[in-house]
Amino acid sequence: AAMLVAMLPAPSRRAPDRRPDRLRDSRNRVLARMSAAGFLDEAASDRAAAGALGARRHGWPFLAPHYCDALAAGTDAEGALRTSLDIALQRRIEALVRTGDDAGVDGVAVVVVERETGAVQALVGSRDYRRRPLDASRCRRAAGSTLKPFLFALALESGVIGPDSLIADRRVTFGDWEPVNFTRDHAGSIHAAEALITSRNVPAVHLLAAVGVDRFRELLRRLGLPVGGRLGLDAALGTLAVSPRELARAYATFFGPDAVVAGVSVWTRAQVLGALGRHSPAPEIVAPAVLAWKTGTSSGRRDAWCVGVTADRVAVVWLGNLDGRGAPDLVGGRTAAALLAAVAAGP
Repeated sequence: AAMLVAMLPAPSRRAPDRRPDRLRDSRNRVLARMSAAGFLDEAASDRAAAGALGARRHGWPFLAPHYCDALAAGTDAEGALRTSLDIALQRRIEALVRTGDDAGVDGVAVVVVERETGAVQALVGSRDYRRRPLDASRCRRAAGSTLKPFLFALALESGVIGPDSLIADRRVTFGDWEPVNFTRDHAGSIHAAEALITSRNVPAVHLLAAVGVDRFRELLRRLGLPVGGRLGLDAALGTLAVSPRELARAYATFFGPDAVVAGVSVWTRAQVLGALGRHSPAPEIVAPAVLAWKTGTSSGRRDAWCVGVTADRVAVVWLGNLDGRGAPDLVGGRTAAALLAAVAAGP
């Protein structure tokens, strides 16, 4: 109280962060006058005069900068703006990203949306906004295997496969193109659900050829994904570029509460969701809240993805170098999945 009184005549010249010595002298004169007037005994006055000022600079709150940038750019409203952000979740994810290693890459994005509405609940577009303000959650990168659940659902809905169908996983060529699996081997034939869980490329190409590229393109378009040009069979391998924000919204729409989404029934979508929930990406990655996982790794290990679906949320993690360089440890089932498990571990 004595310090505040001492600041009143000259708050700028006696500011604690500018002239602490001058403020301390002024405070102690106030204390001496209080003691002389009988409001403080001498011992109490001496203790207070020997104490620190008890003042420090408090920085402005700095949360969700990329989300706030988008919000500010997209509205002309005055006064209070209501958002869908979960501040506790946002703080926790920012701390995870700030302290994480993530295969040594310089790009990271985490987007969490409400499963029922697609509303953003947390969004991180870089490890440190002040040092690297580029928002990676808006950048489009090769989707890897994260689009395969939509393809398998379309094949199931179309009757191309059934829940227990076998799909060929043998060496095959389409013109002068030979698709290969990430593991560089072939199973001969494989159950459809197992092919989806393990992200086998060759069975996915067979399914896309069977259902038709145009039908798959229309499904992706109706989910809000950017499919401006023509697609080829390599779309089954995730060559289409999407942003983490777009992918999160697409999953929330597809696995949302509507009975039919983009022509796919709730039964079919439930079958796909159940298949994706049978195993986590690796035995050491545990997140009980995650009902379904889908990982993805782009060609040359340039992008690592992981999508997690919980009872009420969809979370998307992307990791990669902003200049497109690959990294040997950049695999969705390891690095991105580990970060997603940490994101899903808390409330």
